Amino acid sequence: MDQRILAAVLLMLCTVIARAGVNTWTGIGPPGGNTTEIVYSSTPGTVFALVGQGVYRSQDGGTTWQAAMVDFALNPPRRLAMDPSDSRRVYVTAPQWPSIYVSTDGGSSFQPLAAIPTAISQASEIAVSEDGFTLYVSNFGRLFRSVDRGLTWAEITTVPTASTGRISRLYLEPGDPSTIYVSGFTSSTEAALLRTRDGGLTWTVVYSGVATSASIFDMAVSRANPAHVWIARADGLFRSTDRGATWTALRTGAA
Repeated sequence: MDQRILAAVLLMLCTVIARAGVNTWTGIGPPGGNTTEIVYSSTPGTVFALVGQGVYRSQDGGTTWQAAMVDFALNPPRRLAMDPSDSRRVYVTAPQWPSIYVSTDGGSSFQPLAAIPTAISQASEIAVSEDGFTLYVSNFGRLFRSVDRGLTWAEITTVPTASTGRISRLYLEPGDPSTIYVSGFTSSTEAALLRTRDGGLTWTVVYSGVATSASIFDMAVSRANPAHVWIARADGLFRSTDRGATWTALRTGAA
């Protein structure tokens, strides 16, 4: 076959393959209900997912899944977190006691975390520092910290949210466990994003005036440049390049 014809055939074939891959998705599981969170391990090919009433693990990039923990009964898990420094440590929070579980074998088994304060009765958000030692866990509008991988805990200054509010998202700035962002309700009608740079001693509102109907439901901090922060609201996507001092709307519109 003439090389020009062969090249043309290969080009058309590549074009067809590329077109076939646009806007197409393949279901890969896992089974068990709605998937609410996906967390990647530093171990290549290993990924965890919160699905319905349990935690599932894949060790082949999502091709197959195994139930890592499914005996939560009426205590469905809320959040997953990996220890960035140790892929064997995986944390799960749940709304009822015991409200924090940990795996020290890469997800093969989970046990209730020892020495959980009784005040953490309904753990929700959890964040782990880069070195794995500092953990933050939210309980409604209260925030607790451990600096020894969960062996001991202390409540830090109460986040200034509404008395009946809940911390809906919790993030640590990469490389700085003293800088924390939380989103939650500052009143019955307004949501906001708050930040501390001293481990919770003092808090600053960095984004406010958000109606509860358009509350902040997700956030990301750039690992390459932690000054870059994104928030996702029900009515759009917003970005700050100065740790929340100013914001730019990237996309707005009805949810």
